[in-house]
Amino acid sequence: MAIGDILREFNVPAQASGNGRGIAFDGTALYTTITASTDIFKMDLNGNYLATIPSAHVYGALYYDALENVFWGGGYEGLYTLYKVALNGTVLQTINYQSIIPAALLSQDPFPAYVDGITVDPATNTIWFSTDLGSNVYNISKAGVYIGFIPAPLPNSGVTTDGTNLWLAFADNPTPILKKLSTTGTELETVDINVTGQYQIEDIEYDSVTFAPKCAVWAINATFDTPVVRAIEVPCNSVSRFQAITDMIESVALEQTALSHILNAEGEKLQRFLPLAGNDQTLVLKANRSVESTINSISRLELVLQGKLGIFNDCLCPPATDDLLGGNSRKLLASLNSDPAFAASKPPKI
Repeated sequence: MAIGDILREFNVPAQASGNGRGIAFDGTALYTTITASTDIFKMDLNGNYLATIPSAHVYGALYYDALENVFWGGGYEGLYTLYKVALNGTVLQTINYQSIIPAALLSQDPFPAYVDGITVDPATNTIWFSTDLGSNVYNISKAGVYIGFIPAPLPNSGVTTDGTNLWLAFADNPTPILKKLSTTGTELETVDINVTGQYQIEDIEYDSVTFAPKCAVWAINATFDTPVVRAIEVPCNSVSRFQAITDMIESVALEQTALSHILNAEGEKLQRFLPLAGNDQTLVLKANRSVESTINSISRLELVLQGKLGIFNDCLCPPATDDLLGGNSRKLLASLNSDPAFAASKPPKI
């Protein structure tokens, strides 16, 4: 198999037949939508029907947000809307993007009121979306604040992210293609999809789990019969510098948590032992030496962890907002640096 090859394909279940639009992936299952229904259809990764989730709107694009355990849906009813949707189909939030996207940009899209691609960038926790055959891909906050846009190289349908960059789907080429772009709009890669016959891609979803160590983009096509879901092999994303920094900080936090559990266990051990030792000073001293030895070992490990964080004290990283690191890194650093063992450490300059 090679880049652009089909790793898996199947027809959607009969319940999900129609003009295919949205597709979402939660790590173990797929969810699709069609233009003639407000339902969301759940299936396993081989296309076997699992459930129908009734909702209130037609979604032209769908994304599963693992951070909040919700869907984000792009409206396909001509209303310029995005929706935050609970897993049971209840609409939790509505964003009217016509009121926040500059009119001069939306006017470049042939069908600006219909959303065809949507994803959440985990690096910034913000939404990227495009309209049907749109000329631009728009970036907004989850609260509905306009952030910016990047031009689409070709009339665009689906949008997904590999965690660092965006993948876009172009359906109306002579043959369907996928393009990887940075979030600043730089074209990084083009993948020609190896399919026979017409395959008009709509929504897409990135998957680095199912076919590991290979990576894929799940796609659904527009048709008036039975949509075909295909997993298309794409290059896997390399770990970004920001992600590497975040991973190291998180590892320090996990080690610190483990050490705190050990200290707590030592304290409980001493509390239970002292009543049993009674007035036997020899036993008390032995127990004390045992606890002291453990604490000394933990202290040495604390210095190692402090040294790990110290790597970033003068990090030559470009300025970044909390959101660029996902927000979690800053919270972990605040927690760690409030610990007495790290009181002497400066907060990492990331």
